[in-house]
Parts: sequence; structure tokens; C-alpha cells
Amino acid sequence: MKSSLIIVSLVAVGGMSQQASAQDPSGIPGLQLWLDSQDAGTINTSGGFVTQWSDKSGNNFHATQADPARQPTVGAGVIAGQNGIRFDSVGGTDANNDGMAINTGLTVGRPYTAYVVDQYWGGVQGRTLQGVTNNWLLGKWGGAAGGGNAHYAGGWVGPAGGLPAGTNAPVASEGVGTGNYSQFNINGRNVGGNGSVGTPGNLQLGFAGGTFNETSQADVGEVIVFNRALADNERDAVARYLGNHWGLPVYQNHNATRTAAFTGADAGEGLDFQGAFLAAIDAGGAGGFSIGNANFSNDAGVITSENVIANWGTSAPIGFSGSGQDTTLNELMKSIRWTATDGVGQETLNASVGGLVVGNTYKLQLLFGDAIAGNNRHFSVNINGDTVIGDFAQDSHVGDGTLQNLGIAVVHEFVATSNTLDVILQGTAITGAGNDRNPLLQGLTVENRGVTGITTTGTFSNAAGLDFSGNFAYAIDMRGAGGVTVGDAVFTADNSGGILVGAENEIPNWVNPDYGATNDDNALEAVMQGIRWTNTNGEEKVLSVDLAVNPGQMYKLQLLFDDNGTTRGFDVMFEDILVLDDWAAGDGDPALGKFIAYEFTATDDQFNIVLDGFGTAFGDKNPILNGLTLEAIPEPSHTLLTALGLALLAFRRRRP
Repeated sequence: MKSSLIIVSLVAVGGMSQQASAQDPSGIPGLQLWLDSQDAGTINTSGGFVTQWSDKSGNNFHATQADPARQPTVGAGVIAGQNGIRFDSVGGTDANNDGMAINTGLTVGRPYTAYVVDQYWGGVQGRTLQGVTNNWLLGKWGGAAGGGNAHYAGGWVGPAGGLPAGTNAPVASEGVGTGNYSQFNINGRNVGGNGSVGTPGNLQLGFAGGTFNETSQADVGEVIVFNRALADNERDAVARYLGNHWGLPVYQNHNATRTAAFTGADAGEGLDFQGAFLAAIDAGGAGGFSIGNANFSNDAGVITSENVIANWGTSAPIGFSGSGQDTTLNELMKSIRWTATDGVGQETLNASVGGLVVGNTYKLQLLFGDAIAGNNRHFSVNINGDTVIGDFAQDSHVGDGTLQNLGIAVVHEFVATSNTLDVILQGTAITGAGNDRNPLLQGLTVENRGVTGITTTGTFSNAAGLDFSGNFAYAIDMRGAGGVTVGDAVFTADNSGGILVGAENEIPNWVNPDYGATNDDNALEAVMQGIRWTNTNGEEKVLSVDLAVNPGQMYKLQLLFDDNGTTRGFDVMFEDILVLDDWAAGDGDPALGKFIAYEFTATDDQFNIVLDGFGTAFGDKNPILNGLTLEAIPEPSHTLLTALGLALLAFRRRRP
């Protein structure tokens, strides 16, 4: 029997999902270098050997090698059927020293975002993309334990020595460096981050005469470098592009809190001004203007800070150009509220918006634009009591103030559990020389999306305490082999068609549950024994599940948990919306399980689930999942369909 029930939302009208486009790098500000081996027109050869690999960024930072003995070849179809630049191939006098130097006009400092698509093809396993004189690398690294996928920036970013690379196993490695933080991602998924602050400097592929002679029998397909820390929407776009270009299983960012670069106020330029806005605030300004459906007012009664500057943008103009809405956005971005983190007075910048309806979904946009170069501005972002971004490196996203037509937004979507939204920007805890820790804010919007789904939670002590009656699109046995049936749900393994699970670890016999003696109880016990789990390890790493679904179909999701401890908890996101904040998953009772149920209408062809323990207050922040079901529920009545259609029209909106 279910012993507890919590109703979070009341009416299902669909859940919107932000899907990144497959945008190539050319449209993203700050592009410094772009090498693409699939573009045959960028590769010059002599006698079958590559003499120049031309830069597609327009900056002419070409990769070259004049020594015929050390020139690579073009490997036909070597990377997932696509051409790559093959290092240490036939023809050289030393089979272990092929390399190409990238034009020394490119000196990469911090911030940066860099990508390399590569693989080992043989047993000589050293570096691929590396610094010439600086000890910096991204992609492959040899080391005592053999070759691995790694990022080094004056210290290991993620696992020391990297993760095993194997051979003929291409991946897209991404390194991000802000003023005082580095991050390493493989195929879009975070595998490490810390305070390493080494700079790349000049770059080379393989060994081209620099300090670090770790050559490789490797294929390199693509190299992309930006002079800024890309925002989440941009990183998703590049990841989607690389996945499509190279046939890689890339992961898209699905967090309730994300950053978004914006280049204007119109649709497709990074912000969302369509919908029903509870609040639109001009920080430090007079308001009295509209952008899309957002009618901006002054910040009286909403924002509190020590200081205000009405014409911040006159000495450091943001400079969006295009439509009349861009001109209005420039007006918004002129003024700021800000607080000095000097140990005197308020120390924080606070914003509070009332009038929320418990159970409704809201989208917050915090707008920033700092066009003064060299500030290296950092502060934390706290929303409704949770530190959602521990170190928001604002200037690193806008090229340290060098890109004056680029703004950055913090976007947070959540289901309201109280009538007030509270935001705190705080810089006092940020460390590092040269940092400007004074938080500032140009504006904010709060959009009321209405109710987007029904969420319930509870406990179960047998199979009858869950819903196993209906038409199940999925019934997934996490870590298990599947093959058992509970009611109408036929469970499969978690690598079956239409399912993509992102989790670091698995345990086949995590618990030994005892739900009863019926056939359904025994089958459910078999499903619940194993788990997939991810170790947060102080980093922003999550457990995720992507399910292929049919747009317009109504579904009921059940997430199933049984934990042998009592201190575990994490946040739960569906389709980028924070649905459950600090949800306690552990109970320590093998005869009692927990569930989360969610009813929704699919609005695109993929439904995303994220369990994230980073930043929560639990003793054990590592998310786990034992199993799940997704039931296709019957079509609603004509009357309900009409009501739902009207509700959707009322909250119809464009997504950035």
C-alpha cells in the first residue's frame, strides 16, 4: 500500500523541451580556430602527405608541417567512416613523430572553450592537441598507464591521467577554462572540473617540435577553439553539431539552471520574450517599455542592492543591433544594480518576486552584460535557497568584456512550491587573484508557464502499490537483464531501443527487497535489486535518461527507487524543469520503496530525465535509479482536449 502521497501539480498541459540546434561553430562569437578533416578543400597534400590543414574560422591559423618525414596523411574513412588526419602513418623516417604546428599567431589564454575529435588507431598512444611550450593538453594523453582521454591545464581536470581511450573509439573532448575554473567533458558529458588555471598558449597536433614529445598513432578529425567560455546553449549547439558530423552519441545539457548567450532581443537570438510574464524588471532603470510580451517596470520593491548606475552602458555599450526590439534591449542593458563585496554593508544583491502560484511552472531569466574588459567578474547565484551556480564567471562567457554585442543570461525553470521567488547574487566566497566579485544585474523576467505536468511522490511496499496496468512504452530494469513481467509491464534492459542512460556506475545487487509473495511482487523484487548511479564527487555530474516518445501523446512516468541508506537525496528535473527540489530518495527499509510519478503530454520526440545531487544538503548526494516505467495513457475526452488546447494556446511561447 502507498503510505504517503505528495501532489506537486494539478493539470497536465505538456512539458516543453529546449533542443539545441546542430549549429556549426561559424555562427558562435569568439571562434578562433576551426580545423575540419571532412572538408577536403582545407587539406593540402604533397606526395600523399599533408602539408597544411587550413583554418576555417577566417583567422588563417593554419596547421602546417614542412618536414616530409613528419607529415601526416589523410586517413580515408578512419573515424566512423569519415576522413581524419592520420598521425604516425607510413612514409616518415621516424614512425613516432608526426605532428603539425598551428600558426603561432594563435595564442590561447583564459577564458577558452576547446574541442577535439580524435581516436587512437595504434599502440603508440601519447598526446594529440597540446601546448607547444605550456603543459596543456586536450584529447589524448599517454602516461604510464597507457593512452587515455584527458584534459590537463596546469593540473588534471578530472581523473588524473584521464579515462581509458582504447583504439578506434572516437570521442569529442571539450575543455572549458574560465578565470579560475576548468572543466572537462567527453561527448558533452562532464567528467571533471577544478581550479586548475593553466593556459594553452600556442598549440600543436601530435609533436611538432615543442616541449612535450608525446607522439601518437592517432586520427584527428576536428579541432575548434573559442576565446571565451561558451554558454550552455552554445555548448549544446556545438555538441549536437559534432554528434551529427561524426556520428557520436553526444549528451545535451538538461539542467533546470543553464546559461544562455544572447545577441539580441528577437526570436532565435538567445532570450525568450514570448509568454505570460509575471514580472519584467529593468534593474536600475525607469522601465516603461516592452520587449515582446514582457512589459518592463522599474525595480522598486523587487531588487535591493547597495548601488545603482543609471547609465552603465554609456561608457561600456552593449551594442545589440538589428530590430527595434534590439534597440529597446540596449536601453534595458544600460542601467545596473550592483553591490560592493567589501565587507561593509549589504554584500549581496537580492531580488524577490511575489505572486507565484504553487504548482505552476515558472521560467526566470537573469540578464547580464559587462562590456568592460579585464574585470574577470565572478559571483554565485542562489535561487530559492539553493546555490544553483557556485561560480558564475560572467566575464568569461562574454570574452572578458571584449565582445560588446554579446550578453549572458542565467535561465532557471522550476515548479513553484511557495508564492515567492527569491534570488541572491553573492561574490564574497569567490577566490582568485584579479577577480571582481561585485555582483551586478541589468534585468530579469519571470514567465508563468502555467501547470506543465502532474507530479506525485510516495512509497510502496508491494507491486499493488504501483501502477502496472496499461499500455507501456517502456519498462526498464536498471542494470538488470530484464525479461520479467509485472502486470502489463514487460521489463527490458536499460540499453534497449529508444533508451539512452547516462550514468557512471552500476551495481547489480544493491538491495535485496522483500515486497511479498505474489508473482508480481517477486518480479518487482528482481527489477529493484540493481541500480545505475553517478558519483557527484563535488562536481556537477548527473544521472540522466533520454526516452524516445511520440509528440502529442500523453504519458505517465514512474521512477522507482529502493535504497539501503537513509541520507540520500537529489533534485529531479523533467525536460529542464526543476520538478522536485532536494527530494529524499533513501529510507533504509528493504521492504519499502519510493516512487516519483509524472503525467505529461510529449511536445517533441524525446523526453529527458535528470537526477542531480550537486549542491543539495544531503549527506549522500549521489543519484541512483532502480527502474522506471513509461505508460502511454488513453486519449482524453473531446472536452478535456479542447480545454488543454486552450491552455496551451494561452501559454504558447517561443523557445531560445
